[in-house]
Amino acid sequence: MNELADPTRLGITANLVGGLGNQLFQYAAARGAAGRLECPMFVDVATLARLNPNDTLREFALGWLLDPAQVVDSGTAAESGRWSAALRRRLPGISVGRTFQQQGFAYDPRFEKLHRGAILSGYFQSWRYSANVQDQLRQDILNRIPHSAWFDETTDLLNSLGPWIAVHVRRGDYLQARNSAYHGLLGLSYYARALARLRNSGEPVVIFSDEPEAARAFLGPLAAQALVVDSPPQAHEAESIELMSQASAVVTANSSFSWWGAWLADPATTTVVCPTPWLDQAGLDEHDLRPPQWITIDSSFGQQ
Repeated sequence: MNELADPTRLGITANLVGGLGNQLFQYAAARGAAGRLECPMFVDVATLARLNPNDTLREFALGWLLDPAQVVDSGTAAESGRWSAALRRRLPGISVGRTFQQQGFAYDPRFEKLHRGAILSGYFQSWRYSANVQDQLRQDILNRIPHSAWFDETTDLLNSLGPWIAVHVRRGDYLQARNSAYHGLLGLSYYARALARLRNSGEPVVIFSDEPEAARAFLGPLAAQALVVDSPPQAHEAESIELMSQASAVVTANSSFSWWGAWLADPATTTVVCPTPWLDQAGLDEHDLRPPQWITIDSSFGQQ
C-alpha cells in the first residue's frame, strides 16, 4: 500500500485501548514520537471494538482533541491483532511489521529509535514518552476540552474556596475481583497520610470519583466537610480532569484518570501526592510512571 492510499505511513499511529486516561497516554506517546520526527500523528480506533472476556467496554474518547483526519480505523485490526499477539507471545519484545510493541511497564528506550510509519501498541504510561512536547501537549489538551454550563458553574464554585485539595477515589470496575487483584484498591490510610501531608492550613477537600457518594462514605471522617464533584450525564469526563487540574494540590488514585488531572496542573505551583506502588501486581518497574517531583505515599493495599 502506498503512502497516498495509507497516509499513516508518513507518520506515527497509536492503537487506542482503554478509557479516557489510557487513550491520553497513547495519544501523548504518539505526539512525542511525531514531534521528534517532525511528522503527522494518527490514532487507530479499531482495537476499541475488540473486547476480551471481562474487559470493560470502551469508546473512542478523544474526538474533542483530534482532527477527524487524524482518526483512522484499520478495519483489519482484529485479525492482524490476533496474529501479532500470538507471535509476540513466542518472541516477546519484538516489533511485528510496522508495529512497535511496548516492552514492559517502564519506559521503553527503543521508542527513541522509531521511524515514520510506526504503529504504537501498548499503554505507554510514562511522562517520558512525551517529555519533548510536554508544554505544547498540556496547552493543547486544556485548550480543547469541551466546557458545559456545569463546568463553568463548578469552576466558579471552586474558585470561591480559595486554595483547595483535589482527592480522587477510583471505584467502579476496580471493585471487580479480576481488576482489584491487578490494580489494587487503595486503603483509607493512604488518603489519611496524603491529606495529613498536605493540609497544613486546613484547605478544603474536593472529592472526584466515578462513584461520588461511595467515595464520601469510604473516606468517612476525612470527607466530613468535603465537597463532592458529581458530574451530570451531559458533561464530558474530560471536564472533571480539567477541574482536578485547577487544585492547589492533588491526591491521585492509582488511576490514569487522576494521573492526567495531576499532570495537567501547573507543575510549578501544584503539589501532587500519588501512591506507591501504583499497581498491586508484583514485579512491575513503575519508576518512569511518576514525574520526579511528585510525592509518593505507601498505597496500603488491602488496609483500612
